[in-house]
Amino acid sequence: MDKTRDDSQFHEISFEELEDIVAECAEVEVPLESFQEFVDETNGYEKDLTDEITERLCYCESLVDAGKYTEAFNKAYELHTVLPQQLISRLFKLYDACATHGNIGANAVLADHYFCRGESSTEIKGQAFDYLYRLYQKGYLPYFRDLGYCYLHGIGTSIDKKKAITVFTKGFLYCGDHACRQYLQELVPEIPDAFEDGSRFYLGIGCEQNYEKAFELLTNAAIYERYGAGYCFARMADILRVSKIEGGNARKMALLYKSAMKEIFIDAPEVDANYNEGEIYYNIGLCYFDGYGVKQDYYKAAWFLDDCHYYLDVDDERHMRADELIKEAYARAEKLSNDEELGEYYRQCFEAGDPFIDYDWDDDEEDDYLVL
Repeated sequence: MDKTRDDSQFHEISFEELEDIVAECAEVEVPLESFQEFVDETNGYEKDLTDEITERLCYCESLVDAGKYTEAFNKAYELHTVLPQQLISRLFKLYDACATHGNIGANAVLADHYFCRGESSTEIKGQAFDYLYRLYQKGYLPYFRDLGYCYLHGIGTSIDKKKAITVFTKGFLYCGDHACRQYLQELVPEIPDAFEDGSRFYLGIGCEQNYEKAFELLTNAAIYERYGAGYCFARMADILRVSKIEGGNARKMALLYKSAMKEIFIDAPEVDANYNEGEIYYNIGLCYFDGYGVKQDYYKAAWFLDDCHYYLDVDDERHMRADELIKEAYARAEKLSNDEELGEYYRQCFEAGDPFIDYDWDDDEEDDYLVL
């Protein structure tokens, strides 16, 4: 016997009874007129929706004609998941126009479309190269690994391992991208004792201080050190803070500090055993306070400076200086809450209360850019 459920009770029925129930249901007729009305209503709704979407797409295309590429892309992207199949080619033509004129979002969408689909052949992936290269020129770090892969395997371009190493190195150092690191471990020979020797050249212990040599060795050590990469990033950032290595680039300095923070372990070599990772939080806090290598932001400054307290000794002068800077940061933030340009941001920060904003430093979109 089968059992069927009715109002939370189970009743045993025979197969004959079940057949009668099925036959009874089959006798119910749906008037043809009612069904046709349903079809017509559905088709009418879909036509109205298609007409509306087409009209919005036409407006986006008019923005492209007017040279308003950022606005065109932003509005067109809202249609990305709802566009009927017959309009897709027009959407991608619009994306391409925006990408050609330097829109980062359009280049990223098209790079993903051609490169990141699982079924993409080498030929299809190759169509992503121009978009990936534009993202590289714009310094948009999340796509460096894909461009490096193109150079490494000759996808959309000729094989060039030297360029691949350059791109992967930037992606690893300034974005903390461990996929880039894995490629570098296959391409760059490990230098023996680079971890200790890089620190010695930085500190000038047992040798003449040489920031350029230290930077080179610490880069190699960061690629291969499982637990010491955070230290390497931090010391490389310190080098950029006080020298003209890498052009004395303040932006790269700030991103190296962020890459250091992404590492779980900040193990230092014996020669620099007194290194304190609180220095990383203190230094990036100063960057935000002064607007050096980052966009000036007094709330982010206060966040990092407060966090350095967990690592630095209370009698460390930087611990005490951080307290002073936090007070000053909040005083300046309060003044800026009435500023015409920055006021809305700082008012929102104050409304968040507690008194620090809910800031996720590991998901800061500003850190995706090598150039601000």
